[in-house]
Amino acid sequence: MSAPEDQKPQIHANTEDMFGFVTTEGYSHGFFSFFTDPVTFLSAFCCGCLVVGQTSGKLHKGGNFDVAACLCSGIGAYRIRRKVQSMYKINESEDASACSIGLCGSCAVTQDVREMNKREAEGKALVAAAVVEQPQMAV
Repeated sequence: MSAPEDQKPQIHANTEDMFGFVTTEGYSHGFFSFFTDPVTFLSAFCCGCLVVGQTSGKLHKGGNFDVAACLCSGIGAYRIRRKVQSMYKINESEDASACSIGLCGSCAVTQDVREMNKREAEGKALVAAAVVEQPQMAV
């Protein structure tokens, strides 16, 4: 004997909210788009602690290599990710950052390094375009 249709438990799954905590908006390159920059990805994959130490030093230590970030590269990668997001107004939750590092740390570091390189290049281009040649004084 089956329960009437109106008495059966109803399961409503809102798939839009199910993974809402891992949303990311604002990165120029996708998380798995490392095939377009294999050198950066292979560096992060094969020598991840060195890339994390170098990048963290660039962001947090005025360009000096960050030994602590190199030795604890997971934490260093997380700090890099959050700093890049803060600097460039990228909207990603802390949970999504942690999941990104846990899922593929090399992919996350590659994405952040590429973002930094792109934004720095854009900034230099804007500065170069803004420089106006001063008129010469007639003698």
